[in-house]
Amino acid sequence: MPIRHSYRIKLTNFYRLLWYFVLFLSACSDSDQSPTTTPAASPTPPTQSVSTPRILQLLLLYDGEKQAWIEEVTSQFNQAHYPISDGQIIHVKTIPMNSWQIIDEVLSENRQAHLLSPAADIFIQLGNTKSQLQTGQDLVGYTENLLLSPIVIAMWKPLAETLGWSRQPIGWADMVALAKNPQGWAAYHYPQWGNFKLGYPHPEYSHQGFLSLFTQVYAAANKLTELTLTNINQPSVGTYLHDIQQTVIHYGHSSHFVQQEFLRGGPTYLSAAVCSEHQVIQSYQQQASLAFPIVAIYPKEGTLWSEHPIGLVERDWVTPVHREAALLYIEYLLANPQQERALQYGFRPTNVQVPLSAPIDMAHGVNPKEPKVTLETPSVELMMATLQLWHQQKKAANVMIVLDTSGSMRGDKIHHARDTILQILEKLGDNDHFSLLSFNHHFNWVVEDAQVGAQREKLQRQVNYQSPGGGTALYDAIEQAYHFLSTHSYPDKISVMIILTEGGDSHSQLNSTTLLDKIRVSSEQQPINIFTIGYGSAVADKKLFSEIAQRTHGKFYDGTTTPVDILKNMAVFF
Repeated sequence: MPIRHSYRIKLTNFYRLLWYFVLFLSACSDSDQSPTTTPAASPTPPTQSVSTPRILQLLLLYDGEKQAWIEEVTSQFNQAHYPISDGQIIHVKTIPMNSWQIIDEVLSENRQAHLLSPAADIFIQLGNTKSQLQTGQDLVGYTENLLLSPIVIAMWKPLAETLGWSRQPIGWADMVALAKNPQGWAAYHYPQWGNFKLGYPHPEYSHQGFLSLFTQVYAAANKLTELTLTNINQPSVGTYLHDIQQTVIHYGHSSHFVQQEFLRGGPTYLSAAVCSEHQVIQSYQQQASLAFPIVAIYPKEGTLWSEHPIGLVERDWVTPVHREAALLYIEYLLANPQQERALQYGFRPTNVQVPLSAPIDMAHGVNPKEPKVTLETPSVELMMATLQLWHQQKKAANVMIVLDTSGSMRGDKIHHARDTILQILEKLGDNDHFSLLSFNHHFNWVVEDAQVGAQREKLQRQVNYQSPGGGTALYDAIEQAYHFLSTHSYPDKISVMIILTEGGDSHSQLNSTTLLDKIRVSSEQQPINIFTIGYGSAVADKKLFSEIAQRTHGKFYDGTTTPVDILKNMAVFF
């Protein structure tokens, strides 16, 4: 377990008392003035002896995993009006984002933050390496760890108990063996759970997904420390990572999203999901609505910690007064009362004066004595090599595009739709499959189940040839595409359907109710995630599109958003 630091709060009480004393003297001075009963003329108002307190603002960019805690304790800090030595009052502004964004925002100087707090120290290393290459200096200097939460595999309790949870260690190897078993959970006499299916946050958007990759690579190399590029490049390591990634149903932009889909879908949709320990604890707040309780599996091969470091930014806009204020704020966050509050959100404190207690306990699905095996944080070079290996071994995609080419798509709508499809094609890998069904009042199979590879340019031309005209058989087109994808699914690919439409069906034989009846998800069927991009009056069909997305764990997007923004949100699923 990482070292938990001991701190005594030293928040310049002297300056705070001095400030209050000045205010007191001012009030006494004003009260000693005797009112004039018969003034000859209105007197000039006296000059206020104490000016309005000067405010020194600090900007903190932090990983949103700890948002509830940060917002609570920072609000209390701001309300206390802590001063620095020159009398300025500290006010901390906080902005949540993912850990990747934090580093990019400060490196690009898009936000001139004074403090940053990603979810793991690994991002501090990454930021400093990038900064050294760009400027010759580190991005972050002084740091302290705020909170602790190990990376775990969340699993439904009955499924975990079937694998030996609470009786014996469980790891990635056990899940790979289960995933390779053609009987799936039926091998344990639970056929209703189907095959082993994993929810996985995208490692380029989620720190849990990123850190979890290293636990898999360490497990494959059978090492706890001293991982090397030679280890990562071994074929057996790539195969091991590939086998785990094949269990993924779909990726997600954050562990929070994956956790939501995991809890909502139940054990037939996802057997397990990669997340942080505190998220398992937080799931007990909605236990009454869940099929079963959730428990944390600490991989027997070892895991990594999210230390939630907070660090001072090393840039010219961080002045000595900002540094003084930042250190006071950090001391405040590490003091006993604030660290005790972190427990209530499921985080482990770094302050050793705060003992571990509920809800860090078995009653909330976690083990305070775990993890017993922790791994060495890899170097930045190994981080990038592991991420590259993931791109090679990640689960491929089978993407079906359903494009509305009816007359109502004329103008900007068809241009936006084509641009979005082209962006998707550019993002797809060579091993991904692509289909395109365009429709007005008729169907037109432009592309059927083509491997992208060398055909990418040809596919792009076919997309550009699509033009609008005619009526709209929307419901029939969706049903046709869904049936095609259901019968042309691949167990080694994530099946995704993307519908781009203006809405307003006018020529379908099906109605919306019948369409919804045909879109069903079961443990035996290869899941198909459906995303809809609505243009213009499609907002009127938003209820239908939202229902389709909910049933299939997809999402509805407003087509007025730029194609790049839509793709950025959608592409993380596959």
